[in-house]
Amino acid sequence: MSNTIGIIGMIFLSVSWIFQILECSHKKNSKLNIMFGILYFIGAVLLAINSIQLNDWVFAILNGFIGIMSLVYIILFLNKKKKR
Repeated sequence: MSNTIGIIGMIFLSVSWIFQILECSHKKNSKLNIMFGILYFIGAVLLAINSIQLNDWVFAILNGFIGIMSLVYIILFLNKKKKR
């Protein structure tokens, strides 16, 4: 049961990042600070590594995915800066 709750939580967090990335990619102004994206990326990668070491695959997948979404956000932010 607790694994199911973790998987549902993982889905909600992952989907929330997808919506945020889509919004940032379609608008000229990004509402998130770039430092948020950078710090979030580093934290997510470290938590994914830690989760793998603990054999906690729900959190490893969640943090790996959110780390990738943070990296996408950083890339979008930097590409928008170049176009200005």
